[in-house]
Amino acid sequence: MPVNTDGMQFHFNTGGVARVSTREQIITLHSGDILLFKPGMAHVICSSLDCSAIPFDKLPLKFVSEGYRTLELNGGGYTTNLLCGVISLSEAENRTLFTTLPDYLLIRTTAHHSSKLIRYFSELIMRETQENEKPAGSVITQLADVLMMSVLKECCNCVSSIPDSQIRYLNDQRIANAMQMLRDAPSAAWTLEKLAKKVGMSRTSFAVQFKDLVGHSPMDFLTACRMDQAFTALQYSDDSILSIALDAGYQSESAFSRAFKKAKGQTPGAVRKLAQNN
Repeated sequence: MPVNTDGMQFHFNTGGVARVSTREQIITLHSGDILLFKPGMAHVICSSLDCSAIPFDKLPLKFVSEGYRTLELNGGGYTTNLLCGVISLSEAENRTLFTTLPDYLLIRTTAHHSSKLIRYFSELIMRETQENEKPAGSVITQLADVLMMSVLKECCNCVSSIPDSQIRYLNDQRIANAMQMLRDAPSAAWTLEKLAKKVGMSRTSFAVQFKDLVGHSPMDFLTACRMDQAFTALQYSDDSILSIALDAGYQSESAFSRAFKKAKGQTPGAVRKLAQNN
């Protein structure tokens, strides 16, 4: 797998046995195991140590839906099924959460010490992938989102080097829900009043608690989510910069460009040009 510097890559073994090798060691994944790598960790997934690795960009991935691809390789051996993805945080969230974690985390979901929530969602995913010839991509994606956030939360609670201030928002359901709503719909016309009402809090209490737990005001967090969405659109879509600006909640391209450059350090046009050249 290529190096990913923006998020934690994870591999959930839903059936069979797989081996994952890094420069330092070899990790065996059994059915029900979840392996997470912190950003920047390159690795190879294989069935046996004498296999030749295929570069990720050469793999015959099949498009199923946005954010979900499938891959089938027939090597003639035993069958292994893996669910793989990336856990990403917006710039508004504390990225030191990732850097303070160890190089990798291995969670045995079938072990008795795993939380009931992790076991429950891992079993749902395994059932969906094993019992259905063509699993629903949207269902798998949503289940994986909940599972990985549960895993990350449990890991954070087990790593003493992470300050409480960096994980407290994971334990406050109202603030976590507000953050998820902003991530899911950054182009919506959000206000403090709307967000506070959605999570059942007063405007003042919500603003104070959000800033205390997340380290940013709700509106600053919303701006960061919008900039992240715009950055991705500039790189991977053919939408015009004006269209992307409108989707990000801005009424003019010039206002969007100023905000984007302040947040990302470069203009939307520069990001689009670099993506086209690559």
